[in-house]
Amino acid sequence: EDGDKSWEDKFEQYVMGVGYTVVNRLTALRCMEVRGFIDRPVTQFGDSGTTPAAEKLENEQYLSPDEAKIQAYDEACRRLADEIEILFDLKSPYSIVDPDVDAFEDLCQQLDDVPTEVWRADDVLGWVYEYYNRPIIEDLDDKDSLEPEEVAPANQFYTPHWVVRMLADNSLGKLYLEATDQVDTIPDPEALSPEERKDRLVTPADAPSVPELCTYLIPDAESGDAPEFDHPRELRIIDPACGSGHFLLYAFDILERIWWAETDLDRADVPAKVLEHNLYGVDIDLRSCQLSAFNLYLKARTRAEAEEGQFEMPNVGVVCADARVAEVARLRTGTPRRSP
Repeated sequence: EDGDKSWEDKFEQYVMGVGYTVVNRLTALRCMEVRGFIDRPVTQFGDSGTTPAAEKLENEQYLSPDEAKIQAYDEACRRLADEIEILFDLKSPYSIVDPDVDAFEDLCQQLDDVPTEVWRADDVLGWVYEYYNRPIIEDLDDKDSLEPEEVAPANQFYTPHWVVRMLADNSLGKLYLEATDQVDTIPDPEALSPEERKDRLVTPADAPSVPELCTYLIPDAESGDAPEFDHPRELRIIDPACGSGHFLLYAFDILERIWWAETDLDRADVPAKVLEHNLYGVDIDLRSCQLSAFNLYLKARTRAEAEEGQFEMPNVGVVCADARVAEVARLRTGTPRRSP
C-alpha cells in the first residue's frame, strides 16, 4: 500500500512477515507441546520421519507425508486461533503462503537443538525474537536514518530479568504493600545479597506471597500517602513498549498473589481474571504483540492447570499500535498542534 516503495521492497517486506509469523508459530507450538497442551506434536519428528499429528492425517485422510506435515500445522493453528487470534489467525495476509515443507522440517529440527527445559521458561520466546532480529540489527548499525519498518527491530532491547523484577517490585509490588499496611515487610537493602535477590525462585511454592516474591524492594527515602484500591480488578498495568511481554509476565506473578490474598476466588480462576482486568500491552511491532499475547496465554493456562482448573482465554489487552506519549499540556489548554 505504500506508494513510495518499489515492488521489490514490498515483496521483501512481505516475505519477511511470512517468515517471522511461521517462526513465531512453530516456537509457540513447541512451547505448548513440551507442556502437554497438544496431544499430537506438530513440530517434533519421530523415527518414522514425520510428526505424530501428520502421521494421523496420513492414515485418516490418505495424504502424502509432505502434505500431511503442513496440513497438521495448519489445523493446529486453526484450533488455536479462537484463543490467540493475533498469532494463529489463518486469515491474516501472512498466512496466504504455507511454509515450504523442507524449510518446515529444517526449522523443526533446529527447535530440537534447544533443551526441553528451555522451552518451559517464561522468557524463551523473547530470546527467540531477539536473535531472529540480530542480523537485521547488525545491518542497521551503519545507517544514518531508518525506514518506518526498521524502527522496531533497531530499538528492540531485551530487558534482563533482574531489571524487570527491580522495576516491578518497586512499583506494583510496593504499591500493594503500602496500600495494605505491609511496608514493614520490605527488607533493608543490605538484608539480601545480589545473588540472593537474583536467585530467589518465583514459583508459588517458593514465594507464595508478595513480600516473599518481591526481593528487590527498596525502602522509600520519604514517607507519603499510601494508594488505595478496593479490589484487585482496579489495578491496571500497562507496558507501552511491551516487546514479548517480559514485564507483563512478571507483573502477572505479583498480581496473582494479590488476587490470592485479597479475594476468595478459586486459585484456578485467578489467571484468567489477571489477564481480563489487570494487564495491558502496546507495541509498534506485530511480531512482539504476537509473542506477548501468546506468552500471557501460556503463563495463565500453565498456572490454571497447575491448580487443576480449566483455562479459557479472555480478551487480552495487547494491541499493535504506536503508543506515543500525549502532549498533556497542549491537550489541557486546547492549543493546536504546530505543523513541523
